[in-house]
Amino acid sequence: MVGLPRNEIGARFATKHARYSGYTCYTGTCRHVPEDIEDVAYKVFLGQEQYLGCTDAGSGWQHWWAFLPDPPGSATKNENMLQRLKLEFKDWSPEIMDLFDATDPAVVRRRDLFDRPPQIQRGWIDGNVALMGDAAHPTMPNLGQGGAMAIEDAYVLGQELDGIKHASEIKSRLKAYQRRRFFRASIAQFLSRNGSDLLVDWDKLRETPIMGPLVMLCVKAFQPISMNYLYSADI
Repeated sequence: MVGLPRNEIGARFATKHARYSGYTCYTGTCRHVPEDIEDVAYKVFLGQEQYLGCTDAGSGWQHWWAFLPDPPGSATKNENMLQRLKLEFKDWSPEIMDLFDATDPAVVRRRDLFDRPPQIQRGWIDGNVALMGDAAHPTMPNLGQGGAMAIEDAYVLGQELDGIKHASEIKSRLKAYQRRRFFRASIAQFLSRNGSDLLVDWDKLRETPIMGPLVMLCVKAFQPISMNYLYSADI
């Protein structure tokens, strides 16, 4: 892997150079049509140190995800994840229970969430090898930017490699790709991590004297700007 010692390559070292977000994400998909589907296609239910979101996946399907503050690697082999989620969210909206009841336990997945600070010193390039997507800039899933940044990476990399006449040009083209993509991908990483922290601590943050109202004002002022930046392709 670019920038890592050769004796630290492989799955068992995947998280050594990453940082744990503090949260595990459980996901599932089910056949379910909420009563308000014509008016609301995306929902987020917020609580202290946990939350759940769901979205219309089309053709009568819903996709949902739940964040819980589990320690990394704490999953057990025979864990009944759906039953665990029902207990964690039992006093929440009945809509959440409707989702869980409609979900086949076999499709529920659990993922410990890691990301990594921007690799300013290591970079993404090593000779004629370049990283892209989550390999270069692993991103929290809250804003849907992992796949989006990977697509933009691929597009820009294709632009830079287009028209190469000789192998000697590859290294400089890869460096150009990194220059074009590094800042935007780093901003996406920052905003995704920041969005995760805001969501799980929303109530606590709002009730914090002085700092809480200031943060809420900043969120209100800058969220439209940051969302427009993230969801407008920069290629």
